[in-house]
Amino acid sequence: MAIRATSLVLIASAAAALASGPFFDEAPEPLPDYLHRLPAESLREIFPRTPPAPPPGPAVDFRAKIETLQREAAADTPVAELLRQTEALLAQARRRDYEGVWQGAEVSTLLHDLRDLFAFGEATSTEMADYIGWRLAHPAPFGIATDEAQRTRPYWQKPDLDVALQKELADRAQTASPAMRPHWRYLAGALGFKSGEDTESERQFQQVLDDFPEHPRAETALFMMARCELSRTRTDFWNEAERAKAAERRPVARAAFEEYLRQYPDGRFVGDTLGWLGALDFADQKYADALRRYVA
Repeated sequence: MAIRATSLVLIASAAAALASGPFFDEAPEPLPDYLHRLPAESLREIFPRTPPAPPPGPAVDFRAKIETLQREAAADTPVAELLRQTEALLAQARRRDYEGVWQGAEVSTLLHDLRDLFAFGEATSTEMADYIGWRLAHPAPFGIATDEAQRTRPYWQKPDLDVALQKELADRAQTASPAMRPHWRYLAGALGFKSGEDTESERQFQQVLDDFPEHPRAETALFMMARCELSRTRTDFWNEAERAKAAERRPVARAAFEEYLRQYPDGRFVGDTLGWLGALDFADQKYADALRRYVA
């Protein structure tokens, strides 16, 4: 605390010296005077009409809910009803900042997968139930923390690639029906991506797009291809050679996200895409463009 207070005093003293000393620099204007200079509208105009965040919803046992979906799929419940329930679960997942096992953003990723399974609606009840059961049995490789070590692992530490599971997914994709093959191929890509690998994973996502362009999983695969390109722009900030290489990759990542917006202007991941485009603008020091993305 003493160091922080001293730093603040030094900063304040330096600012005062610049404002009144022999350097003839003007004192900085207060923050409200900057707001009207922002693109399009000022934050002063935007904030009053921004709705407040919804209150947290009640805790939900998502694993139990997904097990119920599995049983209903096996009982040949109409896919329209399964889709309705899944989209309701997605809405619940977005309303609360969950913590712990079977909660958080990765559960939403699983729910998006099941949502696409039911939206396509051409798999048999047995295929759907078996697939849900497999997803329930393999949460950890796809980011759903199942123990304390996984929950507390820093985000930059990627798990080792499970080679045996990678082979199993490739085998399942090879033998699956056309209705299920996009899901297994997508999982093969997702497994690699979660392990920090972005070349073979992008190839798997591309294959989903090439072979099943009309399947709901194609939208997510296109978004994840852009995420793979984005990961190539992440580098050690202090390594000049790596920074230069990352800068060369940013236009490729930008084009990939813009292609998603072109194909899916009202897609499920438009908000995510705008956020990542803002991050690319920020990395290129295009701060006004980044701000426009974030405001959008």
